[in-house]
Amino acid sequence: MKTKKKSPKNRKSAKKQLIQKAGIAMKNQFFLEASWLISEILEKRLKSLLEIAENQKPGAGYSLEQCIKRLKHIHMSGKSPMVRDHIDMKLIEKARSWKNQRNTMVKDMLFVHVSKVRKEKLAMDGIRLLKEWNKEIKAFKAGQLLTVTKTTEEIPPQ
Repeated sequence: MKTKKKSPKNRKSAKKQLIQKAGIAMKNQFFLEASWLISEILEKRLKSLLEIAENQKPGAGYSLEQCIKRLKHIHMSGKSPMVRDHIDMKLIEKARSWKNQRNTMVKDMLFVHVSKVRKEKLAMDGIRLLKEWNKEIKAFKAGQLLTVTKTTEEIPPQ
């Protein structure tokens, strides 16, 4: 069966829908669901960042953990100077730490009752982290656009 390819416009609206759903979940105090939606949004953001940094799409099986590991590897190895210049290593570590907290809480839910306060804290931390990443990615994309503009200006017209 053939599937329709999503246009870039649809991808943006899908991200906006996820953000709206996360906001609704927070408003209705579904903090665990909000944190999973935030995780999905963060994963999509990191995948788009990796796509720009490596000039290739990460595979469909790329999870949040794999995106964080790959981004850290690119940052440490210096494969992409843009990533090293615009993305702070502390932010990559914050994302990894938040993901680990989320996973630990889900594992704890199997054995003990997880308080509403803990779930709310995880969701609020996720929102703060997502805002920081949004700011960094915008700066990264602006820096990339600036670099592309400079290189096209340096090429003499023929």
